[in-house]
Amino acid sequence: MGIFAGTGATALSYLFVALAGLALFAGVAQAAQIDATPDNIAQALEDARAGDTVLFADGVYQGGLRLGNSGTEGKPIILKAAGSAAVVDGGMDCLTLDGVSWVIVEGIRFQNAERAGVYVRRRGMPEAPGAAGADHPEPAERITIRDCVAANNRVWGIITSHIEHFTVEGCETFGSTVEHGIYVANSGDDTIIRNNIVHHNAGNGIHINGDPDCGGDGVISRALVEGNIIYENGTRGGSAMSVMHVQDSIFRNNLLYHNYAHGFTLFWYTGDEATQSSKRNIVVNNTVYFRPGEGRFSLLMRRSSTGCTVKNNIFAGGSRAAMYIEPSCLEGLDIDRNIVFNHPGQRLIGDASEGAGEGVSSVGGDERMGAWRRLGFEPDTSHGLEISLDAWRAHGFSRDSIFGEPVKFADEAGGDFRLIDGSVGIDNGQAITDLAPFDIEGTRRPQGEGFDCGCYEKPVE
Repeated sequence: MGIFAGTGATALSYLFVALAGLALFAGVAQAAQIDATPDNIAQALEDARAGDTVLFADGVYQGGLRLGNSGTEGKPIILKAAGSAAVVDGGMDCLTLDGVSWVIVEGIRFQNAERAGVYVRRRGMPEAPGAAGADHPEPAERITIRDCVAANNRVWGIITSHIEHFTVEGCETFGSTVEHGIYVANSGDDTIIRNNIVHHNAGNGIHINGDPDCGGDGVISRALVEGNIIYENGTRGGSAMSVMHVQDSIFRNNLLYHNYAHGFTLFWYTGDEATQSSKRNIVVNNTVYFRPGEGRFSLLMRRSSTGCTVKNNIFAGGSRAAMYIEPSCLEGLDIDRNIVFNHPGQRLIGDASEGAGEGVSSVGGDERMGAWRRLGFEPDTSHGLEISLDAWRAHGFSRDSIFGEPVKFADEAGGDFRLIDGSVGIDNGQAITDLAPFDIEGTRRPQGEGFDCGCYEKPVE
């Protein structure tokens, strides 16, 4: 099967999206500089117009700030730290970008909000299931959050609602005690989530959810998610990388390690499963690692996440299994050249909590067993649900993947997942230069005789 099987778009189109995001604010002409202090910040934000830069002097600003004015193409409004210690503290949300477009936020720390560090919303669109919307909602697009910190905010670090062309890059988000680090919510397209460090959040590390119950088309399309480091999330459940109602998107060169719930998940939750599930996504050169006995799955695909490409990844660990892909996700699935292993006593393919015996006691288990059998599988249900590797390969999946052989990392306990000499991950990937030409550190692929698996390419010495 080819690398583009079932994707519905070429890899180059995704790269054009990435390049457009990089160039989005290049060569902007700024009209005026507004010097902001904790005493005049509200007025500074009220006065800001297209092309203005609001410079936050070092100091502690009271949260609850709001920007309600938009920039324009070529003349964004820029909110930027003048030094290294501009801190917005507290409030319901530290900063709300309220129905605006063409805005950059750069270098500011947002902490201790009751809800979110940064809340980016489109006015007039529903923000929760069942909420009312306006007849003619205002547009909101082209927002960039760059090199910021969102720390110890109660619910979310950074959240969006119905934003087109949203970019969050180079940020650190941690300490959300209720939900997620970065949450791209509702049906905004062309999102870029790049080079962020997301850790110690109670729910998902990164959560991307088109949410059909909140208006729009209920799908996030053409996202690019790359170079993120996600660890120690999920003490209250969720996933390190949660992908719901997302289509035609790329996930590459991400490192997920030492999380507590799921690793990488693609699934559907509400709306129309046939059209609004997570389809035609490309998942390449990611590393997912759980410590022994921790986490659920390194890779989980559920509810008609069809037409996906999964290649050159390392999926390691998970107390329920290293990976589980439901029968509803097998149509158009191009999965191969991955490294899949688990710790002693933990399974490779299946679901340890599906139940035991012929009944398969978990919700939907009987239905899934019937689906497996209709496809010609006969899972072992004596202790959960387990798919044998022989059966998996006999049905055309993962024939050139490597199962069961642990990858040698530099220091997995210390969070260093670079490959070392003798690692099975070296040179065993598929050559996909058009999809992943560089690794998470910018090293060009390939370095040796072939592509390495996982997010790191081992340099040739």
